[in-house]
Amino acid sequence: MLDFTQFLQRKFKLLFRIVAFVVLIFSNSGFAQNILTNPGLDVAGVDCTSDNAAFDVVPDGWTGMGTPDRSTETQRAWYIVNEPRTASPDGGCYVGVRMFGAIQEGISQNVTLVGGELYSFSFDYLIETRPGHAACVPQLEVRLDGTLTATVPTTTVEDVWSRPTVTFTAPSSGVFSFQVMATGTCQGTWNFIDDLVLQIVDPDTDGDGNPDVSDPNPLVATAVDDTATGTVGVSESIDILGNDDYLDNSDAANLGTTSISQVGGTAGGTVTFDASTGEMGYTPAIGEEGSSVTIIYSVCNDESGVLVCDDATVTVTVASIIVANDDSVSIDGNVGGNSVNIVDDNDTLDSNPVNLGVDVTITSVTDPNPGDGVSLDAFTGEVLVLPNTPPGEYTIDYTLCSTATPIVCDNATVTITVTGVIVANDDSVSVDGNIGGNSINVVDDNDTLNANMVSLGTDVTVTTFTDPIPTDGVTFDPVTGQVSVAPNTPPGDYTIDYTLCSVATPVVCDNATIVITVTGTIIANDDSVSIDGTVGGTSINIVNDNDVLNNNAASLGTDVTITAIADPDLGDGVSLDMITGEISVAPNTPPGEYSITYTLCSVATPVVCDDAVIIITVNAIPNATVVGHVYNDLNGNGIQGINEPDLEGITIVITDVNGVEQTVATNADGDYLANVPEGITIVDIDNTTLPVGSFQTEGTDPTTVTVVGTTTEENNGFVSIGDVDDEIRVYNGISPNGDGINDQFRIVGLENFPDNTLEIFNRWGVKVFERDGYEQPGVAYFEGISEGRQTIKENDGLPVGTYYYVLKYQNASNTSKSKAGYLYLNK
Repeated sequence: MLDFTQFLQRKFKLLFRIVAFVVLIFSNSGFAQNILTNPGLDVAGVDCTSDNAAFDVVPDGWTGMGTPDRSTETQRAWYIVNEPRTASPDGGCYVGVRMFGAIQEGISQNVTLVGGELYSFSFDYLIETRPGHAACVPQLEVRLDGTLTATVPTTTVEDVWSRPTVTFTAPSSGVFSFQVMATGTCQGTWNFIDDLVLQIVDPDTDGDGNPDVSDPNPLVATAVDDTATGTVGVSESIDILGNDDYLDNSDAANLGTTSISQVGGTAGGTVTFDASTGEMGYTPAIGEEGSSVTIIYSVCNDESGVLVCDDATVTVTVASIIVANDDSVSIDGNVGGNSVNIVDDNDTLDSNPVNLGVDVTITSVTDPNPGDGVSLDAFTGEVLVLPNTPPGEYTIDYTLCSTATPIVCDNATVTITVTGVIVANDDSVSVDGNIGGNSINVVDDNDTLNANMVSLGTDVTVTTFTDPIPTDGVTFDPVTGQVSVAPNTPPGDYTIDYTLCSVATPVVCDNATIVITVTGTIIANDDSVSIDGTVGGTSINIVNDNDVLNNNAASLGTDVTITAIADPDLGDGVSLDMITGEISVAPNTPPGEYSITYTLCSVATPVVCDDAVIIITVNAIPNATVVGHVYNDLNGNGIQGINEPDLEGITIVITDVNGVEQTVATNADGDYLANVPEGITIVDIDNTTLPVGSFQTEGTDPTTVTVVGTTTEENNGFVSIGDVDDEIRVYNGISPNGDGINDQFRIVGLENFPDNTLEIFNRWGVKVFERDGYEQPGVAYFEGISEGRQTIKENDGLPVGTYYYVLKYQNASNTSKSKAGYLYLNK
């Protein structure tokens, strides 16, 4: 905290100085004197109380303007009979001025003014209307060199003396003609004036920004030293101008601008000055605790036109700081021992290392369990752990105080970790992946604590474990310490890491790795394939069709690989692709039987392998034909009409009974043909080659046929989506498969008719979708998702097939219209 005692002292001193200065003012000390010559407007040798006083005589030291009336107290210049008037408060002569025709009457004299100073002008004032004239409000002005400076407030009360006061600021320094004159249009009323006083309102003699009337030392600008106390890192403040001969900028009486700046001193902390409040802020720096620092400041004011400055010193006494830092020590509980001196190692006094017993002492120790084998010696600062102390964490609190200043203290806590020795040994276990099973407890079998076998859950716990792939069928139970392998887990080596910690001392831990070898069985079954040798072809994947790993279908390239191939004749046109598992027969390969042997191995366990033989029958000629026809079903009736064109270039994929694929395309007549062996053949139309937005109206895709001799596949008709009437276009087919094409049921033009309702039904008449304001902003489209109660789950979507829509709407003429039709849903 800072010391503000001098502020109160300053108040008493200031009061004394103000009283003393008021005495100076009233003793004509010169600080607030009348600068006008002959303020009473007297004339030498003239008696203003008699009837025969001279008229139109200008007072001594003044110059007349127009014809001012040198009036007495008993005469009126314009009135023949004597009529006494009220005497001036000054008791002497006074002058009357008025507008006389177009002539402005008044008096003036030269005065010397100081530029920028505030002046006040006061005088005795009386108005009187000439008999026989209408009363009017006169106007009296004060001018400098003929320039209006102030207008005197007038009164309508006649024959009563008042004393108005006006103020003005001198425009510059120099000699001016000070003029008091009647103006305006009022000619029937006189302005009588007397006892004129012109003076500076409140000068600042010493230029310190403090007006003399309130300045404790108006002749000398003085800054007085201050004292304060502070704490490292804490911002303190002091009113340094409170006892100085300066005013801050927030003081209403302040003249000019006050500024404060640091010009010296020993302080190394943060110093700030606020000239608006006269306060200095100081934040002591680390290293200044327990010492005194100084800040020398200069305070200046520019009221006089030049900076008027004085310097003073602020002495800040910074309090001492003691810091007792928390400590953590670790001691082997098996053999016991002592720690280092936990005071001398990191505690500080005034930012300096301490010496226990010399400059600091431990005044109190708080040990929650004095008999636990762990203690703190207050004289040496050492922690003692007895042999065979149970492992764990212990805490002791202590209070550290300065020897020189016992009230300067701080508290700290010592955390003592009593350690043991834990060893988590790596483990290797083997489990049959076909049937699955559990391992032994991998913790209790070989892990130790303090050289003794552990008991999981009693003296040790598994705190964490890391399973790289939690869903691979191999898991670890941290409670039982067993590894579990699910049935049909792929063979291979799996690893799980775990952390084993002491129950008594959770920070005493060790890590281990379990390697789990999952064994398994691979079966590569022999295969027989038949391929046309004339045109050649490719078989199915002979691995994925019947080979197994751990009783599950194998997936070539994922869980099994072909590691070796035995092909007796590499140039015979028959080969096995070890990547795809397909047999390839080149065109014009001689008919006959060919054989290839391959070795299939587990990816996870490369040593788990099996061999198989493939018998490839190359046919001499194909013995059957598949034909078909594709056309554009413009009216969607499933029958090709005269004006419904054939579709050329449509790609057809044909897979025969042996899994051999061949691709053909429709000709200009929309026909296609392929030679295949007898048996089951699948004909699949590539939809991407059809007109955009088309869907099938005749036949099925794909089609499965049994080929016997020459077989003709049914016709396939396709219609492009689009149903148009005079106002709207209904696209009556969607394929919500996420490809961005025809994923939504759209009705073009319906956006112009917001008053509409759309309903969609399945072929059994069950409503699956309903929406008002269809095609309006924010209204969801139908995307093949059911909203009915008796349909399949929403997330699965509606099945492929024909649906029916009913649309009702008001057209542009507000005519109610309706439209119904079919809607085909494809995927």
